[in-house]
Amino acid sequence: LVVEDGGSNEIPTPDVVGYTLEDAKIPIFGSNLHLGEIYVVGDTVNNGPIVILKQMPEPNKKMRAGDVIDVWVGKKGTPVSDDMEPNDQDEIEN
Repeated sequence: LVVEDGGSNEIPTPDVVGYTLEDAKIPIFGSNLHLGEIYVVGDTVNNGPIVILKQMPEPNKKMRAGDVIDVWVGKKGTPVSDDMEPNDQDEIEN
């Protein structure tokens, strides 16, 4: 019988700010993490790339496989306040 602890289960949160939602799925899922809530910030109807403006937890925070990353998406350059509560934005189904 061999018992191992599997090594460190902690992984750094990937930095997906500036990525499109589709491109962000690669490092998120590749790190064995899950995409959580997706919040829409500002006007996303007119022209302009829609990218991730903010993520929680922040990049390089320690996480465990299976943990969730929430993201805020909007047009590139749209300001997102650090104190914005998730209820201040529209939520989309993922």
